[in-house]
Amino acid sequence: MLERFTARARAAVTAAEPLARQEGAASITGRHLLLAVVADPGSGAAQVLAGLGLPPDAVRSVLGPPDAVGPAGLSAADAAALQGLGIDVADVARRFEQQHGTPLGGPSRRPTRRPRLDRTARAALAHAVHTAQQARHGAIGTEHVLLGVLHEQGPDGPLAVRGATEAAARAAVVTGWRRAG
Repeated sequence: MLERFTARARAAVTAAEPLARQEGAASITGRHLLLAVVADPGSGAAQVLAGLGLPPDAVRSVLGPPDAVGPAGLSAADAAALQGLGIDVADVARRFEQQHGTPLGGPSRRPTRRPRLDRTARAALAHAVHTAQQARHGAIGTEHVLLGVLHEQGPDGPLAVRGATEAAARAAVVTGWRRAG
């Protein structure tokens, strides 16, 4: 799938995996793809976002740290969802440790398998390919990956609410390609 990606875009997609591993994430998400494409300030994606008022440091700040890990190694959102169902995750984790003598999950737990792209990251990359094909761009660059992630995050995504919408980024990409062509 990556054969039509530029060297920078391939490097960014590849760099998303170690970012996910460093966070102890089981999957590579759109957040990891965004962090990877802005890690290279010379990438098309980083330039598009900077032009929209979000240079790489601002993007990293907006995306913030990964979801906090709560009891049993769950994200805070997952723990809250289970709490909403009447499940006391902290109590379950405490009982597990008492019975088995080892903690259930926790922040030190790392995935034992290689993180894979989650559904939204796969969809973002598919959208990147589709966008490049529609525009008749010969290769898929980091700017297309950016458009794919923004598309998947929608209008309420963390960058979109700060002005880096899919439409604004698309306009910047089209303008950039016209200048380059």
